[in-house]
Amino acid sequence: MNVGIIGVGLIGGSVAKALTGPDIELFFDDPDPETCAQLAALGTVGPWRQWISRCDQVVVAVPLSVMGTVLTEVADHMTPHQWLVELSSVKGPLLEVFRRLHVRTRLLPLHPMAGREVRGFGAADAELFRDHPLLAIDWDGHPPDAQQVGWWAKRLGMTPHVVEARLHDQAMAWVSQLPYVVSAALRQAVGGQIPPGWLSLAGPGYRDTTRVGQGDPHFWWPVLTANREELVRGVDVMIEELKSWRQALLPETSEVSAP
Repeated sequence: MNVGIIGVGLIGGSVAKALTGPDIELFFDDPDPETCAQLAALGTVGPWRQWISRCDQVVVAVPLSVMGTVLTEVADHMTPHQWLVELSSVKGPLLEVFRRLHVRTRLLPLHPMAGREVRGFGAADAELFRDHPLLAIDWDGHPPDAQQVGWWAKRLGMTPHVVEARLHDQAMAWVSQLPYVVSAALRQAVGGQIPPGWLSLAGPGYRDTTRVGQGDPHFWWPVLTANREELVRGVDVMIEELKSWRQALLPETSEVSAP
């Protein structure tokens, strides 16, 4: 099996490390020279146009802001027997691209539900995905290929689940993107209120709650805005929940009960 990976940061790099073995030949394309130097020990490194014809599967793990463009360009150089695997965390903005590519490409949209607050190949880990869900996307009534989903789930050590594209994005607003917004907001609120140096005294409660909010906002912002309608609803609900807590903490109500 020959697998090419375009975009070898945290997710693409973790896929690469999870696939490393004698039965798979790997090919890589990444814009970062330092990353490419490290990848040379794992496989062939170079522009994807140079190696794409040798691959059975091509994984695209680039930022959401350029995912549609890269998918379209890559698909133009693929044959019908190759699989194009995309790993974006929001699917709605890509549905029109999926529709165009579907007539000529074997497309497999996946979302491995794992990550870290740090980015880049240096943070990649072969065990990043183990025992986490692998969401395989059913879009416009096109179910994912069960055999391919099973292969990826086994190689990454994940549990596969088939999810409809729009339901996927709705759920991600609540279980992925809203936690980032809340975590980042908490970091900003606390950082602006406590004396300098006190953050170093914070316990695990603060550290655990704000971990995801340390993620790079330049990475997160395109993801958040791509799913803005459902996410704004989530933020509104969160604001109302905080108002309930505030009301419960007022002197005249604090002895009644928690919200």
